[in-house]
Amino acid sequence: MPPAAQTKTWTDLLACPACRAGLNESATELTCRACGRRYPIADGIPQLMLEDAKPPAEASGSGSGDRPTGKDSGT
Repeated sequence: MPPAAQTKTWTDLLACPACRAGLNESATELTCRACGRRYPIADGIPQLMLEDAKPPAEASGSGSGDRPTGKDSGT
């Protein structure tokens, strides 16, 4: 009999399509433990397509999305 500590969840069966590492689950997405790509979960179904993946979150910065747009707000 396998020990009770080996209980697996459905996310234990999934892997990142880019690097094949394990995934961490949040309410809205799965995040690769190795490369950091984020895959959305839509209607309870993980969208594990590379074209649907969000790039890894940047380690530096506030994460507020403040990036230059190339548009000048002045005259």
